[in-house]
Amino acid sequence: MNFKDYEEHVGCEASVDPDMIDDIRQLAEIVCYKHYSYVDYHKRQDLISEGILKAVELICQGDFSPDRGALKNYLYTGMRNQMQNYLYGSKREFPVEEFFNQESNLQVGQFIISIKDIENFLSGFLRDKSGYLPQVVSILFEMGFEFDRSVEMKEPLEEMEGKRVERLVVLFLWENQAYFL
Repeated sequence: MNFKDYEEHVGCEASVDPDMIDDIRQLAEIVCYKHYSYVDYHKRQDLISEGILKAVELICQGDFSPDRGALKNYLYTGMRNQMQNYLYGSKREFPVEEFFNQESNLQVGQFIISIKDIENFLSGFLRDKSGYLPQVVSILFEMGFEFDRSVEMKEPLEEMEGKRVERLVVLFLWENQAYFL
């Protein structure tokens, strides 16, 4: 992505000084390698791009005041915060839709899941698991799993809570994948 693309992406009316372009990229690389050297190459490239976007956005906003410190420190802090937010957001992403829409050769009917295992799993995430247990069991049942005992079904949860249930199902299956594979 060239620098004009960054400016257009953030909706920058004023152009950033071309002499600053290399400096901004170098600063983004410094921030990335100093704070996030543990991430893989592709994620680091994403972080550098996020940092550059944030720097252009900060420059275009015009909120910088030299009385509060150096421009480099202002941009460094903004880039670091943006990179941290990007990593935090990417850690919280669960490919729930992909997981539920995938075709699988796995014959899940041959596995019997213990309701106690599901209860123990849910207690690690929720204080009150009673409303979620029937919903999780229902989704697993629809996927073809069998259970060691039945569970009394309750009213379906609201849509937002339904998304949480889907995520819990994915996490449960992920945590127990060694049992199924």
